Amino acid sequence: MQKRLLTLLIGLVASVLFEAAAVEILVTPGQDIHLAVRQAREMRRLHQVPEGDTLFITFADGVYPLTETLFIRPEDSGTPTGPTVFRALNPCKAIIDGGQQLTGWRRPTREELRGVPEHSQERVWVCPAPMVNGRRVEAHQLFSVQERLPEAGLEATDWMSPLVDFRKDTREIWVDEGCLPLDYFTHLEGSEMRVHQRWAIAYLRVKEVSVEDGIAKFRFYDPESRREFEHPWPQPVIKENRGDGKIVSSSFNLLGSPALLDRQGEWLQRSSDGLIYYLTPVRDCGAPDQPVFMPVLDQLLRVDGSLERPVHDILFQGLVFRHSRWNRPNEEGWVTLQAGFPIIDAYKLQEPGLPEKASLENQAWIGRPQSAVSLKGTQRVNFLSCMFDHIGATALDYQEASSDCFVQGNVFTDIGGTALMIGHFPSGGFETHVPFKPHVTEDLCHDFQVLSNSVLNVGADDWGACAINAGYVYNTTIQENIVDGCPWSGICLGWGWTGRLSGMKNNHLLQNTVRNFGLQLHDCGALYTLSNQPGSSIIGNRLEQMGSAPYATNLRAFYIYLDEATDGFTIRDNQMPLPLIGTNQPGSHLKSDIPLP
Repeated sequence: MQKRLLTLLIGLVASVLFEAAAVEILVTPGQDIHLAVRQAREMRRLHQVPEGDTLFITFADGVYPLTETLFIRPEDSGTPTGPTVFRALNPCKAIIDGGQQLTGWRRPTREELRGVPEHSQERVWVCPAPMVNGRRVEAHQLFSVQERLPEAGLEATDWMSPLVDFRKDTREIWVDEGCLPLDYFTHLEGSEMRVHQRWAIAYLRVKEVSVEDGIAKFRFYDPESRREFEHPWPQPVIKENRGDGKIVSSSFNLLGSPALLDRQGEWLQRSSDGLIYYLTPVRDCGAPDQPVFMPVLDQLLRVDGSLERPVHDILFQGLVFRHSRWNRPNEEGWVTLQAGFPIIDAYKLQEPGLPEKASLENQAWIGRPQSAVSLKGTQRVNFLSCMFDHIGATALDYQEASSDCFVQGNVFTDIGGTALMIGHFPSGGFETHVPFKPHVTEDLCHDFQVLSNSVLNVGADDWGACAINAGYVYNTTIQENIVDGCPWSGICLGWGWTGRLSGMKNNHLLQNTVRNFGLQLHDCGALYTLSNQPGSSIIGNRLEQMGSAPYATNLRAFYIYLDEATDGFTIRDNQMPLPLIGTNQPGSHLKSDIPLP
């Protein structure tokens, strides 16, 4: 029996066709997608969608710029037999875009060139940052059509120089004065230091620098200064044995000062007036010959329900999510505990530790990285064959109380932080090492399928992020994904550093391919696990091409890393160049076809 197909063009008269069991809203570029979502919501409310019919919101080919986050709520839900589907008319031809192309390029005035190296001045062009919703946009990244553009730095993007000292008593970092350009000391506005510290990095806004006996002593703004010098792990090391007899120190780079603008394609934003500087390839070559885009939104899409009133039965199919902003380092620096989770507060405990963990010295309270697409309180809200590219921080994040969801066949590329995050990583007032177990088990994300996704080049800005990260979850399968290009670990499963039962169970890493991991940071694994997860498995994965991490201060890098208190896993049939498995206080219920250390 045929059901009617109702095609609604936004702002036009509806027409009725009798060809399929569906209702469709067709959106074209230039139309307001917020209104399209509202139209679909009203159709559900007024029962204009026949019971069991699918409601399509179909995006024609083109770019759909956003200046405010698209908000999906429980009233937008479909049904199990008739979901609401946000889809591209043609796969990956409809782009949900949180960026704006920079225009108005001009040559800078003499005053605007103050601090720029003389040999670069004839190649500099400037333009104003966009005004969005009455405010000048400030951002931590720019993009061309193809790539993320490098911010002006002392070294090239992936290069660093060694620290001389890390002084907790005075909250200073010391570096060799000789490696800094002379003009740097008088042009600190907007300058920040990126510090390599074990399995994480930090961004610290430079407050002042003094020079004594050839040593430049850096001091930083709060809150990151306090966080950086008080938190015990991870911190930089100075002249330590990295494990092979070689004595090393942690490394740094400086970013954002006009005195550092000396490499083709580099950029910076002056914080006083928001002006964007860009260094073209050759002198007198004219304005930038490629489009340059600035992300203006932190978040493109927010799906917000609760355990009591979930958002359910929604599918996102074939859409592109592009250009999101990561600006937190500009506002309060960036000091992380692990996996890109920023520290709110942390300091060393004296013995004994906490009642839940007497050995704990490294207590920490963390926040959650921002995300281009965030979801909480969802059931059967799925992503199929979408693309996420040129993303500032996390791309896709299921935060809590979500279940029965799949993420399948998507492509993630050029991601500033983690590509896909699932589950609780307790934040706010919950100390992150205390075993987390909610009163209602359903608060945990569960029954997830992460299948056949391609994750390419993550952690572009935060080297401590990973490709896929599932925290407190259960009944979650991560299978047949391809991961290629990770500064730290590839796929991470578990959180909490605890052997206690916490609700994590029946989680599986199956037939994934992970290559080119550990490119910048060690203390990592192609597959990385934490804590007790009964009934779980790591089976049939292909793990290869471990990176050299040239500035690493230890050699702890493994194809499979069973980190603190990992337990409950069956491990077999994994392909690795070497049987390199690391453990840290493993539990007694691990089964492996390779002997564990």
